[in-house]
Amino acid sequence: MVVPLSCLTPGQEGSVVWIAAEPDHERRLAEIGFTPGSSVLCLMKGPKGSMSAYLAGGSVFGLRERDAQVVLVKV
Repeated sequence: MVVPLSCLTPGQEGSVVWIAAEPDHERRLAEIGFTPGSSVLCLMKGPKGSMSAYLAGGSVFGLRERDAQVVLVKV
C-alpha cells in the first residue's frame, strides 16, 4: 500500500516511492535523503499540523506535516 509519509506512525517504516512536489521542493527533500527506494522510519509524531521526526539515510530529520504529505511511501 502506498501512503503519504505523514500517515506513518512511530515505529512504522516505509520505502519512498515518489515525491509529489514541485521540482525545487523535490530536490530539497532528495538532498536530505528522501529519494525513491530509500527507507524511512517514523520516530515521533507531533500534534496535527506540526513537525514529526523521521530517520532517513542514517540521519534524523524533522518535517512539517505539509512536507511529509508529498513524500509517498510503500508500507
